[in-house]
Amino acid sequence: MSQLIPPTIVNKIQDLKLSKKDKCNCLNFIYLLIYYSSINHQSIFDYAEVPTDVIKNKINHHYNRWMKVVLENGILVRDYYEVGVKSYSYRLNPILLHNSFDELFDSNSSYSFSASFNKKNAASYNNISNSFACNKYIKPYPLCFSLFENWKSKSKNEDKYLEWFSNDFQKLNIDFDNLNQVMEKRLLQVENEVKDEVINNPQPNINFRVLGIGDQYYSNSYLLGYQLMKKAKELNFKIIQTKKGVYLDDLSRFTIKRMISVYIADNMSLEMIKSGYLMASRNKTNNRLDTNITNLPSEYCDSIMKSNDMIQIDLSNSQFCFLSFWLSKHLDSDDFKLFQKLSYTGKLYDFIQKELGLTSREKTKRILFYIFFSSNEINNSKKDYLRKRFPSVIDWVEEYKSQNNHKTFCIELQRLESHFFIDNIYEILKKLGYVCFTKHDSVIVESKYKDEVINLIKDEMGKIGLGGNLVVK
Repeated sequence: MSQLIPPTIVNKIQDLKLSKKDKCNCLNFIYLLIYYSSINHQSIFDYAEVPTDVIKNKINHHYNRWMKVVLENGILVRDYYEVGVKSYSYRLNPILLHNSFDELFDSNSSYSFSASFNKKNAASYNNISNSFACNKYIKPYPLCFSLFENWKSKSKNEDKYLEWFSNDFQKLNIDFDNLNQVMEKRLLQVENEVKDEVINNPQPNINFRVLGIGDQYYSNSYLLGYQLMKKAKELNFKIIQTKKGVYLDDLSRFTIKRMISVYIADNMSLEMIKSGYLMASRNKTNNRLDTNITNLPSEYCDSIMKSNDMIQIDLSNSQFCFLSFWLSKHLDSDDFKLFQKLSYTGKLYDFIQKELGLTSREKTKRILFYIFFSSNEINNSKKDYLRKRFPSVIDWVEEYKSQNNHKTFCIELQRLESHFFIDNIYEILKKLGYVCFTKHDSVIVESKYKDEVINLIKDEMGKIGLGGNLVVK
């Protein structure tokens, strides 16, 4: 099967003095790394944490044997352990990435990714982005056979979840022409998405996690707002704030890197489906059920659902519903009751957006996630507002994160979500014979069963005292 692993990197691995099996293990790991980078940062250029237990489970227990060779040959770069986390941070060698992306464009394109980005040696940004989105200059990657053989063999040992998922997924009509059109739209939307992430006046004395400056990337680096501004001015870069942290970069160059990342990650997910490599297994960290569906961005799921007359029943602002459920055992203050009411009625984002005068619901969600699910060192005016509006909630969350860490806090919420949606709702629906899928905080079912499935979910929520607003998409 063809895989969108950059060809320069594939060739480097093929030249290593390793067995055929270990070369396959290397390619499997690179797929994992691209997956984690894309999920966490929307970029394959960043460092990404790959948990040790995931490497052992998905690839093999003797990974140090081939990992050492890959690191020594400069194909991967590894950072140190982060305190309290059983994983290293890895990234692909940026020089190999840049060389590979020059190969994406054929001889008719004047663009060179590895060259300095300026008007003299690069095509205009608009021409590049439009050509990229329309696949005008894209060359197919070479074939990498047996890349997922290890995944497939391990999947045979997965229990009922793979059987349930595979049986239901094989009943679907997958229109790949429609999915390719979805990809083109996603690529063309990247420019506006990146522009929306630009911040012009970061608070001067607030710490920001810096993920990258130009083509240098970091796993655990921080700068104060005034230092960011000074650095951005020196380099003539923009400050781009994402859910995970900030980047300083030329806006056009950063946009193209984001487009390349979207292109490769999306193609890898679609190629797995097209080639029949179906996955369904419980994540050993947060207990979520990871499948080909959960790997897909929502636009692709929407297209698949439309082609199969299916709907998605979603718990609105679910993470904050489960947080309210958790906090109900610890808090009884007036500000908590307001927070819980807003979360359970699905109006939390709208309320915060109006009070802070933000431009969109999505931006509000991004800010809330950044504040609640980052470390306690994150401070800004938005957090000051939340502290005044919901003091007992913020105090409890910060105390929990200081006693454990912010990652443990996120994981505990995801476990609550998984217990309800997988161990409860999904189990019931499958035992009743429904064709259905889960996507973390939602279930996907045939539209003709909408009312009865909504009633079933509401009944189960009532049994445990979980509130929330169910939304049909």
